[in-house]
Order: sequence, then C-alpha cells, then structure tokens
Amino acid sequence: MPKRTVAARCAIAIATLAAAVTLQPTPAQATAKYGCPYPWVCFMKGPYKSSSAKVVAKYQDVTNYYQKVTPAASGSDWLYNSRNDDRVQLVLEEETNAPFCVRPNSTETWSIKDPSHIMIQTQSACKSS
Repeated sequence: MPKRTVAARCAIAIATLAAAVTLQPTPAQATAKYGCPYPWVCFMKGPYKSSSAKVVAKYQDVTNYYQKVTPAASGSDWLYNSRNDDRVQLVLEEETNAPFCVRPNSTETWSIKDPSHIMIQTQSACKSS
C-alpha cells in the first residue's frame, strides 16, 4: 500500500471538512417559522399560528417612516415578526390611536380593521402603555 504524504492527507481532510460544512443548514433556514424566513416580517392569511397559513406579503427594510402596505398585506389575518432584534410598528386602517408594537420573534392578530402601514425599527422593546 503506497504511503500518502502529509500534504495529501491534509488535502483529503480539508475536502472532507468542507463538504460537511456546506451540507449544514444555515441558521435562517433552520429557524423559519410559519413559512416566514428570517429576517422578514410576514403578513399571513389563514389559521392563526398554523403551518397551513400562507405568507401573502413580507417586508424586511428597517425605516424611520411608515410604509403603506400592499393590498395583499391589507387583507391578511395576522403577522409574524421573524426578526431577532427588531420590533414592528403596525397601523390599522382608519385607526386614530397610536400604532401597536410587535416584538421580535412574535405574532399579532387583528379582527376588525386591516393593517395599512408598517415600520420596522432596530429597537426590540415595545413601550408599555
């Protein structure tokens, strides 16, 4: 049996390690919940907190202003914030009160009015009311 050189053994070890590393799922893939991938804020249509609900709109840009949501988001049933550190401020249609806050990695539902505007902020805590 021929002797392998140290360099050849190292090359085989590195190739094996590289193959093993590339087969591992990324944290974002491993933590997707309700079909909503990290780092998105997803508007969902269907049963609350159910894997059968569908993502109908999603947002990921952090802004210092409110974005008007799309018609699909406006007709959604609930929201999932998959972000780890960022909160979401959500305004409902014709709402005269302050927007409500959705903490990181949490959900929110509504029943009477549809969402009209969204703002993703880098703060994680929601102010107490």
